[in-house]
This record gives sequence, structure tokens and C-alpha cells, in this order.
Amino acid sequence: MKIYRTRQPIGLIFFLATCFSATTFSAVTFSATVPPEQKPSPEQKTAPEQKTVSPEQKEVKGGYKSGEPMILDGESWITQDGVHLSATYYPGAAGRNSIPVVLLHGKNGSRNDFNEIIPELTKKGMAVLVPDLRGHGKSTTRTVIEYQNANAATPSPPQEGDGAFLPADDSGFYQRRPRRSPSGQQREQMIPITKDVEYKVGDFTDDDYLAMAEYDLALLRAFLVFENNNERLNLNKLSLVGIEMGASLAVVWAERDWGKRPPVRQLKTVTLVSPVANQVTGLFAGKALREGVAFMIVVGQNSSEYLEGAKKIRSEILGGKEDTEQGIRSKCPLILCNTEKQGSPLFQLDKPNPNLRAGIPLFIEDRINKLDGKETKWVRIKE
Repeated sequence: MKIYRTRQPIGLIFFLATCFSATTFSAVTFSATVPPEQKPSPEQKTAPEQKTVSPEQKEVKGGYKSGEPMILDGESWITQDGVHLSATYYPGAAGRNSIPVVLLHGKNGSRNDFNEIIPELTKKGMAVLVPDLRGHGKSTTRTVIEYQNANAATPSPPQEGDGAFLPADDSGFYQRRPRRSPSGQQREQMIPITKDVEYKVGDFTDDDYLAMAEYDLALLRAFLVFENNNERLNLNKLSLVGIEMGASLAVVWAERDWGKRPPVRQLKTVTLVSPVANQVTGLFAGKALREGVAFMIVVGQNSSEYLEGAKKIRSEILGGKEDTEQGIRSKCPLILCNTEKQGSPLFQLDKPNPNLRAGIPLFIEDRINKLDGKETKWVRIKE
């Protein structure tokens, strides 16, 4: 079993829960490698309608059936800090011209929050990736390291002090220096062992949300890079849809994509559903981000808190300028639903409310089709 250790993200101030007060985030470079090959569980082998696949599997072009759900989990879907993620992937219908769409749920939600809109996205041939973020849905297991005395029957956690630890070696964990008796003889030796523990959002601290932004997004992007390089989608047409906490993650992804120098510029559209203003304001300072990514905001207008927050976010995206266009084709559409409901329930609304199930795929297609061919040209990604 591979051994993981938790590493704190550096330079990212990211509070996602509504009780958090941070208003800005820092850019962090994506860093993820495609994990080792996954072995399907017996339960998945007996489910003919779902196919388990690893990012390392070598599939021929067109070997997937477009729109057919594939369960992604197992050893290949463990984040760098040991969290076992689970996701569903719907391959696109247009090979390397397929538009990839990543759907990011809100706090206490799951991938099931997007069940209403996924069929509309796959009808248009888009490649859809929808995960359960850490601590949610089926992503509630984490592999941790405990240390055990080589001669003891029960594990004991590492205790720093007295110079007891040597620096981390290539295996990624700290080695305990053997303690010695006054006579110089070795008294004990601590050895690392791995253990799977339950890991749920109800127990999260600030660091867990930081790790979600750092490691969950990195693993999702690693999978998209693999699919792109196997010519099953075009990462230069990437689109994100996020609900509340997921909307904050989408903006962080956008800021990383367009905010660093030189910008990656793969992300083209972002749909923010019921975003929380104090989680994302301050991220739109970069001109490249504001002009390079097409944003759409969706909110239940009968909640004054969410409505005012959405207007504030939109003003930042527009750089304080007025938008004379109206509706879905404006520079930054603000879609208002006549309800106090927020998040995934908005996908279920019909007339006289906007039909988001059809509107979001239309927005994605419209904005990507308007771009210059050079901006959306498929390229093999080398990282």
C-alpha cells in the first residue's frame, strides 16, 4: 500500500464554509500526477451499466461510449494527502473536440445534486466530470499514517521533541530516530503504518477546506489532462459549474488558470450557482481573468443576501463597468429565479423561471463557439 502524508498548502487563504470570514485567496500552481493503476472492486464488476476506469488505463480513441456513466474511484483516485475520491465521468461524443464540463457541488451536497442537468450536457456531446468532493457523498475515506513501536502491539502517534525525528525521506514521511539507553543500546524503534479512517465534512476544520482546494482540484485536473492527451476531450474548452462552495472552488480554479504568469488559459466558462460573495470577492482583480473567462451567475432573487452578493460579484467581474446587454448573451449574465431557494433546487425550476437545465449548456456552447479557433485548438499537454 502506498503511504501518504498530509502536507499543508502554501500561500492559499481559502475559507469555504459560510462561517469563514476570508475574502481573498492566493494562487497555487496545479501540481498533480496521474495516480497508479486502479483495480475495480467486485461490486463494480457486477454492475454492467457502469464501467470502472483508471486514468492510467490505455483505451483506444472512441473506446468509450459517449454519455455512458463511468465510476472513477479506487487506488487511482487517492489525492496527494490520502483522501479517496469518487466521481462519475460521462465521456464526450466528439472525441478531442468534446467540451469538458466539471460540476462542483456545495457544502453537504454530492454529485447527485447535478442529476437534473447532466442529461442536457451529455445530449450536446459534452464530456462531464462530476465528483464527490472530500468528506461528501462516497468520498469519506482517508489513508493516514500512525507510528508504532516495533516491539509494541498497539500504534502510537509521533511525538516531536528531543530531536526525535529525521527529515522526511523519499517515501514521503518522517522517520523516527531510534531512542537509546544510557549505555548506548537501542531501546525502541518507531515504524510507520497506514490506516483508513472515516473522513466527513461534519468534522472539517479550515485546513480541510484548504486541502480540498489544493488536492481535490489537482486530481480532477490530472484526469482531464489524461483524457485530453488520449484525444477524448479538448481541455482548451474547459467549463466549470459550481454550487455555493463549489462556486468558490470554480473561481479558485479560474484564478489559478488565468492569474499566474504565463496563464494556462484552458478554462473558458464558469457558471456560479448561488455563490457566496465573501468567499470570492477580491479574486477578479486580474484583467486577464475578467476578460478571458466568461462568467454567468445564477441566484434565487427572493433572498436579499444571495441577490446582493451576486450583484457584488458581477460588478467585480465587469470591472465596475455597465453591461448594456441583457439576458444570457450579456457579458456576464445574471440569471434571477423567482424563489428563495438556492443551489441545486434551481435546476428543477420551469417557466416562468429560467430553465437552467437548457440555459447552462446553451451558455457554454455560445461562449466557446464565439472564441477564436486558436484559443480552443486541441493540443497535447506536457506537464
